[in-house]
Amino acid sequence: MNILSFIIALQKISSIILIIILLTVSNIGCQKEIRPTKVPLDTLWYRQDSGGTHKRLFVLLPGRDSVHEDFAKNGFMKKVRNRALDFDLVAVDAHLGYYMNKSLIGRLKEDVIDPAKKKGYTDIWLVGISMGSMASVFYLNNHPGDISGMLLLGPYLGEAKLLNEIQIAGGLEQWNPPEVADDDWQLELWQFLKSYTVNEAMPPVYVAYGTGDPYALGAEMLAPELPRDRVLTVFGGHTWGAWRPLWEAFLNKLTSQLPAIVIAGEKQHDMHKHHSFEDVERWIALFEDPKRRQWQKPEEVVKTLALKPDDIVADIGAGTGYFTRLFARETGPGGKALGLDTEPAMIEYMKDDARKLNLDNYEARLVSPDDPDLGPVPVNMIFICNTLHHIDDRVYYLKRLSKNLKHKGRIVIVDFYKRDLPVGPPPHMKLRKDDVIKEFEDAGYTLIRSHDFLPYQYFLEFGL
Repeated sequence: MNILSFIIALQKISSIILIIILLTVSNIGCQKEIRPTKVPLDTLWYRQDSGGTHKRLFVLLPGRDSVHEDFAKNGFMKKVRNRALDFDLVAVDAHLGYYMNKSLIGRLKEDVIDPAKKKGYTDIWLVGISMGSMASVFYLNNHPGDISGMLLLGPYLGEAKLLNEIQIAGGLEQWNPPEVADDDWQLELWQFLKSYTVNEAMPPVYVAYGTGDPYALGAEMLAPELPRDRVLTVFGGHTWGAWRPLWEAFLNKLTSQLPAIVIAGEKQHDMHKHHSFEDVERWIALFEDPKRRQWQKPEEVVKTLALKPDDIVADIGAGTGYFTRLFARETGPGGKALGLDTEPAMIEYMKDDARKLNLDNYEARLVSPDDPDLGPVPVNMIFICNTLHHIDDRVYYLKRLSKNLKHKGRIVIVDFYKRDLPVGPPPHMKLRKDDVIKEFEDAGYTLIRSHDFLPYQYFLEFGL
């Protein structure tokens, strides 16, 4: 494959000079044809459906080899909606043509940012992937008053020559930048980033990247100058496979670090969506309904699993501890049963349940939807009943679970067949058994056993 070089430029605005950007493409396939630009920029809007007027907005800028539709395809919007965050999103078709004709920064302000402010958005965050990160930095340099924060995701921040000079100088803080020439966009960018790190009045910037990203050096030069909690990394490269979990990690950080963030609307009062558990007694009655025993067959399930007295079992999505208490009894004082759930009301119920049953090895823990947080001690079995269809990005989630399993440990899945049934969620929310097996295989697992005695559910055991 021949190495192709492209020269792209950003518009000179106020103090920003003409910026010429050299992008080198190597070993990634043929460069896409440069598309013609439009006025205004094409955008795809994704608004929360919980009602009310939202004041926060993510503006998503794709990389050179991506398109703005790719954000939705990779679950970016879904991750925000599942958390019921008070953010709308807009993906911008900021393709290479706008860099080439030097119009991107102006178009962003005129076509996206200023109209959003007029609509009432008061907190606007730029999220730039790869080359989009570079554009985000230049927009912040030009219009810092427009932006409340920024995420540089797998950022492309220049070529190795200048980055090595910064590294040799001892890092960005020690680096003494020379005078900027009219055609040196990289020096302009890093001079601004250096000034940003000492300006406490500037909006927060997060940097997130894969440790195997070929462009990681830029992020690594910036990272030491940012607060540690604004730097996120995963094992991965310059691909969506790294950017998806980094986006989740960023949303988790943002949720915890912005006390003013508003959870948009009440969660759906539907047991097959992300529930609201304010009416605790209602959900207890539902989960503990005696009729459930007829089709769930909990004692037979536990007997089939053949647990040992000292086993440690993690029950993900435990709810009221319907199975957790049985695992605690089965493993005895030498073992442990962990009931994990995302709802504080369920955790309190399980703690009270454990006290009433006098089961010291029955422990309840509150966890986030995308991280079971099992801690440093590996477990013998992870049990997921009636919960798998709630988990997003399941292959990534399952890969993370593998580090929590002991040698010869297993993950057990019990979930509803994808058809009309008298119990369980509607068919469109269910997962086909074959699809579940395929996802586990993609995550590195092997199907060990399959049991068919449950009338409405498949019962699968997986190992590594």
